[in-house]
Amino acid sequence: MPIDRLSIAGPDEAVRPQELAALSDRCPFVEWSILYGHPIEPLRRFPTLAWIRELTEISAERAQTTGSPLRLSLHLCGAAVTSLIRDRREGLAEILPFLPSFQRIQLNVNYQKVKADLPTLPRVLRRLRPAPQFVVQLNGKAINEEVGEALRANGLDVAFLYDASGGQGITPERWLPPKGDYCGYAGGLSLANIEAQIPLIREAAGSARVYLDLEAGARDAQDSFDLDAVKLLLEIVAPHIDA
Repeated sequence: MPIDRLSIAGPDEAVRPQELAALSDRCPFVEWSILYGHPIEPLRRFPTLAWIRELTEISAERAQTTGSPLRLSLHLCGAAVTSLIRDRREGLAEILPFLPSFQRIQLNVNYQKVKADLPTLPRVLRRLRPAPQFVVQLNGKAINEEVGEALRANGLDVAFLYDASGGQGITPERWLPPKGDYCGYAGGLSLANIEAQIPLIREAAGSARVYLDLEAGARDAQDSFDLDAVKLLLEIVAPHIDA
């Protein structure tokens, strides 16, 4: 089972974008997953638009000088993801200019609560250019898997992410077999257990290509982004990266 990245969600105002870029230079397998909700509020885990702009500008400069941008994903939450799914702009207008800087977009939504028009959703998502990979959470709700499969059937690039924890840092009792040929695993991964959990994920995933994802495990007791913990996590994961 090849592991190709560690996706760390929730960098915020507690860290400067330049510090993330420096870590990407040392560990190119890291992906920074930025949470965005609407309306903008000064909440931990949700950086401001000015912070996002700075990060994307650094990524563009890096692409010009090295040929490789930062690995970035955008997690759309709340009214922002609802607006995208329902083909509205009110919750998306401020973030739209930055979307091309993100190679992946995660749709943080329970489709059981937010009704999606499956026949039109692929057309709505296909408008985003350049075409990103969409990440669909497998959170124990069958409808989420159905939506992801429908998007795949319509030719969109979709990766499933096991994420029943929803960023709360709860490790599952067992890791499930992967969905598709590329699948993410999240749930309670942290400094305390990631070394022990990687072999268990490998066993569950078999030959599929996968990535690891964490959010709560990159935060301190005050729920601030913990750069020192992130550095240690990257050191632990680095020997397990296959790509």
